[in-house]
Amino acid sequence: MKESNRLRECYIIKDHQNQPESIYDIERSFIFKIPHKLKEFLPDNFIKNYDGNNNLPNLIKNNNTVTKWLMENDIITKIEENKNIKSSSVNSLPLITDISLDIAGACNLSCVYCFEKDINSRLGPMSESTAFDSIDFFFKKSGNEKHVAVHFGSGEPLSNFKLLKKITVYAEKLAKDMDKTVAFHITTNGTLITKTVAEFLNEHNFYVRMSIDSIYHNQTRPTLLGNSTYESVEKGFLLLRDLLGPRLTVNVVFCRGMRLKEIYEWALKLSIKNLEVIKVGTFRDDNIDLNDEHLLNFRNDLYYIINDLYYRANNDENILHYHPITKTLRRLSVPAPAERFCGVASTYLGVSSKGDVYPCFRHLGLDTYHLGNVKNGVDDDKRKSYLSNEAQSVETRPICSTCWARKLCGGGCYADSVVYGPDKNKPQTQHCPFWKEEIRNGILLYNRIINEKPDLLFKLTGKDIPLDD
Repeated sequence: MKESNRLRECYIIKDHQNQPESIYDIERSFIFKIPHKLKEFLPDNFIKNYDGNNNLPNLIKNNNTVTKWLMENDIITKIEENKNIKSSSVNSLPLITDISLDIAGACNLSCVYCFEKDINSRLGPMSESTAFDSIDFFFKKSGNEKHVAVHFGSGEPLSNFKLLKKITVYAEKLAKDMDKTVAFHITTNGTLITKTVAEFLNEHNFYVRMSIDSIYHNQTRPTLLGNSTYESVEKGFLLLRDLLGPRLTVNVVFCRGMRLKEIYEWALKLSIKNLEVIKVGTFRDDNIDLNDEHLLNFRNDLYYIINDLYYRANNDENILHYHPITKTLRRLSVPAPAERFCGVASTYLGVSSKGDVYPCFRHLGLDTYHLGNVKNGVDDDKRKSYLSNEAQSVETRPICSTCWARKLCGGGCYADSVVYGPDKNKPQTQHCPFWKEEIRNGILLYNRIINEKPDLLFKLTGKDIPLDD
């Protein structure tokens, strides 16, 4: 073996019996099923034995069968690693394609984990003039981009439904005049959904994210007076489900004490098409934080879910897309490795009800992250600084840069780290074991599909599935 050969950065994926199952090539986001006769020669530590200086592990050097297989799959390669992405500095910015507007500046619920209460972003409703200024600002910043999206988030947008309707019509007209297409997204707690609201959202092709915490909902999402809300939220959900179909996604904030299997089975009973499970973002130690004590149940429940997804796809039954799993399948099938968790401060910006601009709607009111306003524009140097530090690439972000799952995770929510710490430039590490379990199970499902029935992959990654990166 020539000294110029190197072992690509890769990771052994183990099955639920803790046996080597496949190799995940991190550099290329490829999956290779390990032949049975080689499994005993590729234990967990064969990666750790590689010192990064063109010296391959002795275990591989001394086994011609293993070496041949690794070379055939270009896992042992002469291609140099791409070092160009190993820099945290950002020199240029893309055009803005997405903007989130806080048109309500208030909420009618008192969720136990309320992020916006913690950042003190509730400043009252947006005025019509500020709303139109925001849309004008956005379309100007979008330049020659043909496809743009307006998001209504923060607080409860439907409490200002009258303004939402005006913004929608205004943005549609502006898009037509500028030869663009505009999509609309809204995140709502569902308490204010009526037939009129549902029909409007459907008529204008909205993508809706509804926050429902499944069977745990009344514990986590009470009214301001502490009353239950699940019954009214379910009514709103059913109205939207029957009209929007796959354009409706349910968000569940996953907290301490919840069981993933129970959430999944609840979603199946309601015929939910798309389910996003969001790890609660806090270090407040107030009985909702996630910790390793819940990891075993989480792991077992994920195994149940991937087996059920395979069964349903294989038997043409209704599929509930569990988005962390579905997103992993999609990124592997393209492949489309992630450099960052989302487009914050890059292609995406958030606007407060007063017209101030921030990296995203989860930074509203944080003076350190104020980028400008819709009247006078934004400071692009501040955007670059944010992308070079708090939201830097997973290839340079502390902790992320050495994590095997980084290109399928993206590094986690930057706002969680900014607000709750303990280090704004690092991921919230209590989330990492849960992300890794979702990604590992996504890889196991992907490998099973590819090796047993490849045609099932499209059913679980189809183009109609709304996945926001």
